[in-house]
Amino acid sequence: MNSDHQLAIACRIVFNRLSILNKVVISLCYKAQQLKN
Repeated sequence: MNSDHQLAIACRIVFNRLSILNKVVISLCYKAQQLKN
């Protein structure tokens, strides 16, 4: 049960980091589109 809990925490941390990275990529793409226009 403890290992499952640790796995859930690890997945949540990874998901949060991916979410932040996703926002950064989206914002960079948005800025790139504005520069092209």
